Amino acid sequence: MRTLLVLISLLLVVAGAAGCNKDDAKKGPAPQDDLVNNPTGTGLGIPEAKRGLEICDHFVERLCACAKTDPSLADACRLQSSMPAALRMQLRAADGDDGLDGGPPSKRERAELEAQARKTINACLRADGELDPKVCPR
Repeated sequence: MRTLLVLISLLLVVAGAAGCNKDDAKKGPAPQDDLVNNPTGTGLGIPEAKRGLEICDHFVERLCACAKTDPSLADACRLQSSMPAALRMQLRAADGDDGLDGGPPSKRERAELEAQARKTINACLRADGELDPKVCPR
């Protein structure tokens, strides 16, 4: 279910980027051309992306380890286990050849994908914080 929501949000992002008009292209280039790979830019830097992956991976490992002893967490483990994969997909799309024209994503597409990646990281962080430490110790 969670994966489906992530895929739908990505499709909406791509569809929204496709709807931009040609006047947007006339405004000139964004200040940073390589948002994902430039840790000093305004975009998602490599350290932030790596830390986000660590956060999501650790959260899922912790949750699923607790689900082995507490069966009430089994569904949550199954649903949340897609979070790291969703984040990896967003990061690959922002840095790869998944743009609308088959080439690299535009600056606008990249910014939207980075925003979605940050939301995914935030969701992992919040969900990890919501786990009861008595049931699921750190």
